[in-house]
Amino acid sequence: DGSTIYDQTHGAMANGTGLTGNSSTTQSAIIIKQPGNTNIYFVVTLGSGGSSTLNYSIVDMTLASGAGSVTTKNTLLSSNMCEKLTSVKHCNGVDVWIISHDGGSDNFKCFLVSSAGVSSTSTVSSVGTVVANTSINWLGTLKASPNGKKLGASLYGSQGTIELFDFDNSTGIVSNVLN
Repeated sequence: DGSTIYDQTHGAMANGTGLTGNSSTTQSAIIIKQPGNTNIYFVVTLGSGGSSTLNYSIVDMTLASGAGSVTTKNTLLSSNMCEKLTSVKHCNGVDVWIISHDGGSDNFKCFLVSSAGVSSTSTVSSVGTVVANTSINWLGTLKASPNGKKLGASLYGSQGTIELFDFDNSTGIVSNVLN
């Protein structure tokens, strides 16, 4: 933990140290531009192992003479998460879904990112394999199809499997597991 945002030209970003996430996490971070704003970015981070938290930080690129600065750090979205994180464009072509998975359950959590920011409430879909409540089984990945209609999930460890789901990019609902 204690990740830092770096810029190749300027080094560490202002206030960019101490972000959650972990270098050993399967999918530790994604960056999403705020819809309707060319200067605000959300850095979504996910910790490692069995007690991962899903957080986001806000970067404003108009600050620090255009090099950007982190203005809000490590806002908690959810805890007890697996090491799975991806994003999918909303069917409106503007907004974005953040998708992750709970540990010890079959719950996918989808948070909408819109011009208003990151929603603090999630769409929860209980479908697919219950991820065993052990750190080795919490490893794996999520990947969306290019059209945002399918979602693939891999489970590592003793549960080693791959599942394919339907994803409704208008509602954030994950359904119809195929494994």
